[in-house]
Parts: sequence; structure tokens; C-alpha cells
Amino acid sequence: MEQQLLDTSEKLKQLEVDNSKITLRNSTLEKVLVFREGEIAELQDQHKILDAEPDNSDTPPLTIAANQAEGVVQAYRSIVNLMADLLLKHQEGQSEALLQDMRDANRQSGQLSMHTAVLSPESMIMLMRVNMDPCHTQLKSMLEDTSSSGPEHWRPVAELLDLEPDQKRDMLNLHARFLQKLEDNRSRRRDICTGLQQGSEKVKKMHAAVATQAQKYVASMSEVHSEVGQLRDNLREQHRIWLDFYSTVFHVWDPVQHCRAVVHSFPRYPDILQICTCMAKDQSSGSLPK
Repeated sequence: MEQQLLDTSEKLKQLEVDNSKITLRNSTLEKVLVFREGEIAELQDQHKILDAEPDNSDTPPLTIAANQAEGVVQAYRSIVNLMADLLLKHQEGQSEALLQDMRDANRQSGQLSMHTAVLSPESMIMLMRVNMDPCHTQLKSMLEDTSSSGPEHWRPVAELLDLEPDQKRDMLNLHARFLQKLEDNRSRRRDICTGLQQGSEKVKKMHAAVATQAQKYVASMSEVHSEVGQLRDNLREQHRIWLDFYSTVFHVWDPVQHCRAVVHSFPRYPDILQICTCMAKDQSSGSLPK
């Protein structure tokens, strides 16, 4: 009887593992299906555009920033599509060649994000805000769709990463340091803005007496210019803090986990802050080991 119980227990454990694998595969297949439907919709849209008469309406053209953002979204969608295919192959069996393909796809995603964040921050902000569901073909509708952006979307993503305890610890530590750096940065900015406001008041007062107090007026102007420079440096520092946080967390994951994060975050860009926040809340509630 005892041996039968042990055998049954082992079978149950194996069934749980098998069920987890099936769930992951089904989730990945759902994403692949979404991509395929999106490709069909895009082809249909292109066909309609080719067959349509020229539009003579007075609708203003998209701004350069919007055009750039749409190009970035399209490039990112292609990378996610590739990663989904690689994940399906991985579930059939792992090989070094497949892992290398995943590393290459991860590198493409990282290069696209870093290149966009450095050269076109507005496009990167849009990429992180939009809903890239294939039903949206215009940037405006992507920005207006706020679904799939709450904790109910990011908690399953965090679980599907299947992180090791040391990876969870590293991510939580990076999350805590990021929040502290961001708060320090914002605190300095508040001080700079306060000084800038006071300096502007000084300039206004000195402007009325500029004929008799020219030196004080010049000194006040220099003070304002100095604080404007500090504010610019502070905003650049905030930009670096965000870039460092994202790039460092991505390095915590192995190639398979990185692909899972990208694919299962879709139709959103991986919101690392949301994922880490879900993990931090789970740890504080006791559902994650400390």
C-alpha cells in the first residue's frame, strides 16, 4: 500500500509537470495565432490601399515622430513573431543552435530598443505605451487601447518566466535600487525647480532696476542659466537610470526566459517595472521566498 501511494504521488508530480508544459505551449500557440492573424490583416489592408482611389481629403499627414514610432512598432512585431516560432521549436527539443538563434533574436530586440531610446526617446515612449494587437493598424488606436496593461496581465508573465530563486532575488534587488535611484533623482529635480523658480523671481525684480544694478542682474541671469543646465543634466540622468534598469534586468534572464518575457508580454512591450512590482508584492504577501 505504501509503495502504491509513493507511485501515485510520483505520477501526480509528473502530471503537474506535463500540465505546466502543455499550458505554456498553448499560451505560446495563442500568441503565434495572433501574429498570423495580424499578418493576414496587414496583407488585406495593403490590398485595400492598392485598390483604393487617391484620398483627396484635407487630413494632415502623420508627424515625423508618429511615422518613426509606427516603424519601430512594426520592426518590434517582427522580432516578437520570430521569438514565438523559436519558443515553439524549443518546446519540441533544445539544441545549441536553437539557443543561439534565441540569443540573436534577443540581441535584435535589445539593439532596436536601445537604438530607439537613445536616438528617438519619443518613439521609445510610444513603443512602451502602445497596444500592439494586430487589430490596430494606426498609432492613434494603439495608444487609445489601454487593455492588457494592468497587474492582471503582468503577473502571469512573471510566472511564465519560471525564474530560479537567485534570479528572483537579483530582480527584486535591482528593482529596489532602481526605485531608490529614481526617488533621489526626483528629489534633486524638485530642489532644482525650486531654485529655478526663485532665480526667475530674482531676475524679474532686478530687471526693473537694471540700469542701476546691472551686475546683480547679470549674476541673477547666470544663476538661472546654471540651474537650467542642472535640470537638463538631471533629466538625462533619469533617462540613464531607466535604460540601466531595463538592460540589467534583461541580462538576469537566460535566452529562453528573455524570449518568453517578450512573447508573453505581447501585445505590450515588456514592462519590467510592472513585472518586478508584481514579484515584490508577492514577496511581501509571502507567496515568494525572501
